[in-house]
Amino acid sequence: MSAPTMKEFKADYVTVGEITYYDITNLYQENPLEVIKSKVIYRMGTSKGEWYNDPDFGFPTLAININSTDPDVIAQLMADEILKIENVTNVNVISKDYNTNTRVFTSLFNVFTIYGDFEIGTEN
Repeated sequence: MSAPTMKEFKADYVTVGEITYYDITNLYQENPLEVIKSKVIYRMGTSKGEWYNDPDFGFPTLAININSTDPDVIAQLMADEILKIENVTNVNVISKDYNTNTRVFTSLFNVFTIYGDFEIGTEN
């Protein structure tokens, strides 16, 4: 998975209603659907605990490696992380697979947003 080109981005806290979370903002991208796609890619490519400012940001890679190889569990955890992104309204799992020999999880998601939807594949 590769991220759309981001000439400059900032990572900062965002407050929506009563919820404050850590987010990445692409300062040069004007297409809101591409901004959301960038956010999905960066969130899925960051292991939980990797960002020192927000140890809860990112995908719980370590917890999964220790506790589960079930593709249904991993896909649900990924969908839960994607749903944390502002303006994402729903996530459907199109396909999922966990290779026990290589310990690699691959998936394809359909991400629905207020601006439209897109498919995104992951490999963790």
